[in-house]
Amino acid sequence: MALIYQQLKQSFSDIKLNGHPQNRLSHNLSITIPGIEAKALIHLLENKLSFSAGSVCSTTKVEPSHVLKALGLSDEETFQTIRLGFGRATSNSQQIADILRDGIQHLRR
Repeated sequence: MALIYQQLKQSFSDIKLNGHPQNRLSHNLSITIPGIEAKALIHLLENKLSFSAGSVCSTTKVEPSHVLKALGLSDEETFQTIRLGFGRATSNSQQIADILRDGIQHLRR
C-alpha cells in the first residue's frame, strides 16, 4: 500500500494520505485526490479495479463521511476521497498504482 501511495504522490503532488503515515492498518489506504470526484473515478475504473468512496462507515450515504470529517477533511475533500482495501490476493501494487494514475490523469484532462 505504501508503494501505491508513493507512486501516486510522485505523479500528483497534491494527493493527500488520510490517517497516520505509520500507525495504520496495513491493508487499508485512504487518499484524497483534489479535483477528482471519487464516484467519477470509481465509475471510470469499475472494470479494472474495485475500491470505494469515502470511509467504510459511509459508503451508502450521500452525505460527507463523519469519519473523514473527524480526520479534519472538508465536505469537498470527503467527496474526493477513495479507500482501497487489500487482501492476500492483492499482489501487484505497481499495476494498481498505474491504473489509478491513468484514471486520475483521464479525469483531470
